[in-house]
Amino acid sequence: MSEPKSVVVNREELLEVMQTDADAFASVVLPEVHTIKFPPILLSFWAALIDASSKVGRVFPKLAIGIPRGHGKST
Repeated sequence: MSEPKSVVVNREELLEVMQTDADAFASVVLPEVHTIKFPPILLSFWAALIDASSKVGRVFPKLAIGIPRGHGKST
């Protein structure tokens, strides 16, 4: 197996992309695990969670998203 290549990135740009792109976030946080792109349904969940959490002053005491077994929820 070959050595991984180093890549130089702008930290601020990377953080901005990671806030809206689940694949970019997972690629940085869990590069050994995230080997294929997320399916559209999980991207929808990600977008909904980001949207709900980014609204200052909004409270969702009963927000729940049900995801079946085997989808890496604990990860």
